[in-house]
Amino acid sequence: MLKFKFQFLLPVAIFLISGILYGCDDDSNTIFDPDKEMDPDPEIQQVVPENEAFAGVGSVTLEGIEPVVIYGENFGNDKDRVDVYFGESQAEVLELHEDRVIVTPPDDPGEERKIRVSVIGAEKYSEVDYELVPIFETFPGLEDADEPRGMTTDPDGVLYAANIVSDAFDGVDRFFRDGSSEKIIEPENWSYLRLRHGPDDAIYLLRGGTIPIVYRAEEGQDSPDVISGPAHGLALQDLDFDSNENLWTGGLNHGDDDQDILRIDIYGDPNDPEHFRFEGDIHAIRAYQGDLYVSAQRYEDDDANDPNQSGVWRLPIDGNDELGDEELFVEMPDPEEYIRKITFTEAGQLVAATTTAESIYIHRDQELEPLYPGVIPPGAFNFAVSSKDKEQLIVGIQGTTIDGRTSEDKMIILEMNQEMAPFYGSR
Repeated sequence: MLKFKFQFLLPVAIFLISGILYGCDDDSNTIFDPDKEMDPDPEIQQVVPENEAFAGVGSVTLEGIEPVVIYGENFGNDKDRVDVYFGESQAEVLELHEDRVIVTPPDDPGEERKIRVSVIGAEKYSEVDYELVPIFETFPGLEDADEPRGMTTDPDGVLYAANIVSDAFDGVDRFFRDGSSEKIIEPENWSYLRLRHGPDDAIYLLRGGTIPIVYRAEEGQDSPDVISGPAHGLALQDLDFDSNENLWTGGLNHGDDDQDILRIDIYGDPNDPEHFRFEGDIHAIRAYQGDLYVSAQRYEDDDANDPNQSGVWRLPIDGNDELGDEELFVEMPDPEEYIRKITFTEAGQLVAATTTAESIYIHRDQELEPLYPGVIPPGAFNFAVSSKDKEQLIVGIQGTTIDGRTSEDKMIILEMNQEMAPFYGSR
């Protein structure tokens, strides 16, 4: 009985379907049109930069980031109808022209990242071989439990970093690019916030927390010596050497208008520093080409919980190692955010580690802009420059979550594609 019903219904179904198709005309809602001509297939002819680009970035020049430009034909003029993939990851289409597509490549580094361009309405896509190079790599040799803090390099380009391991202070290690390391300063009951290699080939250190002490350690010395403090009363945050081998430092005084910058003579009496008046909480100091650059937050009516200005001030250092009048060099858009570390490129562009989600900014053409938007993890805290790899910046990252972006404690080797200015004590 079931077999009979099936044999009867099948011809009926075929008849009905045939009738429906036969009755369709050009005004029907069918998506299939056998008379429609397909659009011409896109064709990739050239890619700039050729062969490879930085993942998530494109190419990097002194003027800034340049996107990847795909030249060819039959791309159309509607961005919504064009998809560009590097491997399996989609690129962001910035501009579209009939003969070129301008894109930001995805943050998906790898050697085999074929560029594929497809256009809705065309039957086939076009592809070429391509490579996406990582803009940064994690410094080798760190374990998951490591939390590197202060960092510096010596004239040979070797990296030194204060370390915390499994929440315990672990002294200072010397890290090599092959992933090996060795302890040079034994653990104390505290960590070190900042390190700077000195012109006398010693390591200078700032203690973490609010203890205003400067330490000095020579090669082979297990425990550093106190050379300055705590009589000056500042919660020191950073230190740097100028070209005359003076040590400059400063720190937090929580809204006090009499905040000081200190100049320490490492060859004289370090416990008797020269004081220079500066208003605001100091977070970073950098000596560069005859000037002292100071990152700070300033407060209205001595209200330490409500900063009304944040930025970098420049103070000239005269022939007597005295500081001249300050000028505001860079201002942060939000006074609640601040710059935690400063360095410079050889071309004179200021590079800043910030408390923002974008982490690292660069100052170009009087504008402060994210260095590599959306690519560098938040939490940049320390910088070091190697004399052996001058186009790289070593960045200390403190694990954090900012605006939904999360990072872990690590050190990264960041490609700058231009030479970085060395720190004076590390030349």
